[in-house]
Amino acid sequence: MTVQSLYNRFAKGVAEQLDGYGFVRDRGGRIFRRVSPQGDVAVVELQSSDHSSKEEKRFYINLALVLGPKWRSDNRRSNLPEDRPTRSSSGIWDSRLTYDTPGGNPWPSDQWCIADEQSLAEVSELVRQGLDEAVPELIRMLDREWLFAEAPRFVGAAAGRMRAWILADRGPSGELDRLLEDENDDAELVALIRDYANTRVSPGQDRDINDA
Repeated sequence: MTVQSLYNRFAKGVAEQLDGYGFVRDRGGRIFRRVSPQGDVAVVELQSSDHSSKEEKRFYINLALVLGPKWRSDNRRSNLPEDRPTRSSSGIWDSRLTYDTPGGNPWPSDQWCIADEQSLAEVSELVRQGLDEAVPELIRMLDREWLFAEAPRFVGAAAGRMRAWILADRGPSGELDRLLEDENDDAELVALIRDYANTRVSPGQDRDINDA
């Protein structure tokens, strides 16, 4: 059996596992998405490594949160369809599934390798365990109220920007203005967020600067 066939079996197992979490497999077969009612997207993506060969299939497992308002703003700015498919590289937050390396190496590895039936079984089990730990947390990030409160844990000093994009999806507000005051060192970003917020105002709707 070829390495590609082994990898295809692995990918099928990942698809079945993620299906249980409500993810939909892309027609390309290597990207899995779960979309929230607000248009935010949790992404799990299998990314092939350039270090793959005929003897070994090496790959990464990317995890990401694509925040709807930022995604729509980025697409509008680039004259791209707002509903084009998301990828892990589109995320406002991203990470990779890792595993502990043998030999006492303190740094976990993020590159997986399948070369034969044994490695397929070993990798499949490790990935299944890893996804069962990581995916529920990724899904929880689709809850905007929870994400707003927990943003510093995921993006650190960039939490204000994440929160601003969330608020911008509701339209202009005093709370959004206060958050953007802390981003004055990035005038382009502030303008993008304000412009997006203004698109969320319905015709004839007044801007309530006291809205929080």
